[in-house]
Amino acid sequence: MNNFFKHRLGLHFKEMTRYLKYVFNDFFVIALMFFIGALGLVYSNFLKEVVGGLWWEKVVIILVLVIALQICGMATLIKQPDKVFIAPKEYEFGSYLKSSFYYSLTLAFLFEALVVFILMPFVSISLHWNGIQIIELFCLILILKWLILKNNWANFYLDFPKSIFEKVIVNLIIPAIVLIVTLYVNLSVGIALALFFSILLQLALNRLANLLDWKYLIDNEEQRMANIYRFFSLFQDVPEVKPKVKRRRWASPLLKSVKTIYNNTFAKLYLLTFIRDGEISSLYFRLIIIGFLVIVFVKNNVLSLCIYDLFIYLVGFQLIPFYKIFDDNVFVHIYPISEKTRMDNFRIVVRTMLSIEILVLTIGMLISGTSIQFIGFALIVGLFEIYCLTGPYLKSKFEN
Repeated sequence: MNNFFKHRLGLHFKEMTRYLKYVFNDFFVIALMFFIGALGLVYSNFLKEVVGGLWWEKVVIILVLVIALQICGMATLIKQPDKVFIAPKEYEFGSYLKSSFYYSLTLAFLFEALVVFILMPFVSISLHWNGIQIIELFCLILILKWLILKNNWANFYLDFPKSIFEKVIVNLIIPAIVLIVTLYVNLSVGIALALFFSILLQLALNRLANLLDWKYLIDNEEQRMANIYRFFSLFQDVPEVKPKVKRRRWASPLLKSVKTIYNNTFAKLYLLTFIRDGEISSLYFRLIIIGFLVIVFVKNNVLSLCIYDLFIYLVGFQLIPFYKIFDDNVFVHIYPISEKTRMDNFRIVVRTMLSIEILVLTIGMLISGTSIQFIGFALIVGLFEIYCLTGPYLKSKFEN
């Protein structure tokens, strides 16, 4: 079974590598550098205002660490046919789950190390902790993550009592209690408490039979992979991601405002599809909200302008491939509408979406205290960027 997991892991890495080359393209890497730089500047300015000893600082540390513990669940790499072909070796499947547990634990440790590293300056200033104490805090986080992953493992068996209440206790309540004891009582007591809960769970796991809950096991892995595929779908078409259509009744007045006439046919189709497509509309709103929040907290005018233009580009870059959304629909091709009219309709929709984004980002600049003159300059640059994206770039990409 160990060799089987290694084989399955190799196939998984091969699949992830195939998608990652589309994610980390030149444009995304540049955007990521700007975004990380902006967040770093915001965090640096925030640390300068931290004085230590305030009541909310410990609350922030607990919230960040508890949220971080919810990320990186157990990856089993199980597939739907396994419940048929591996069922005869179910009693040997413990070694497979053991390998998947240590693989998941390694990924989780790396992620938690990154979180603690980022949080380290804030912890050092607010709690006046030294390096040894921060290392002990990291060890505590690793114990809590081990506890959560062990609970995930236990849920794969039929005779383990699975419920929402049980997951809330292990994933949220126990880590919160341990961290509260750690920060408000004593670090050593917190570590001892985490070890106590871990030993109790391990004893409970040792008493379980080897009868697997295949439905839960497969559903859990499919949900985990669906989240990964959903991220990849932002950069590349992913066959595993099925589009979700949402009614969005709040947008009905907006759709009715677009007249259903010959020249507006594709404009209404694009607008309707954009609003009701769960993926593209959610991405649009997420990027706008993130850009707005970053601009609000960035006080440097030049960096604020770079972020302003970057998020306009990111949203435009995601919207433009939407032009081909109807190409697989045979009925659209029999419309007596020229390609030029379709292009003009699409251009109007994209310009409208980007103009709304510019309005939101401009409000963010006003809130951050940017001067009116600089906001006017940023607005001109943003409008020019929209013209370039929906004019020359769009024409060169799709028009023959």
